Amino acid sequence: MNQKLRTVSLIYIDQTGVGEFFVQDAYKSGLKNAQGVFLSLPKKQEIMDYFKRKMQDGHLHFRRDPELMNEMSAERF
Repeated sequence: MNQKLRTVSLIYIDQTGVGEFFVQDAYKSGLKNAQGVFLSLPKKQEIMDYFKRKMQDGHLHFRRDPELMNEMSAERF
């Protein structure tokens, strides 16, 4: 996965709560384009609203994945 992600210019990882471990793990594994961010509930809602608009406009598509759909739906609450 690191090889595929190296072509992405910047990767944001939620380091809120226990997320700091994932940021450190990304660096240790050689993924230097990862950056930790603290996400508040309003910021998470803003991100989900952005994705929703992009999907409605036909600019963003996800393969049908029940687990991903449940995760995205949970962010509403």
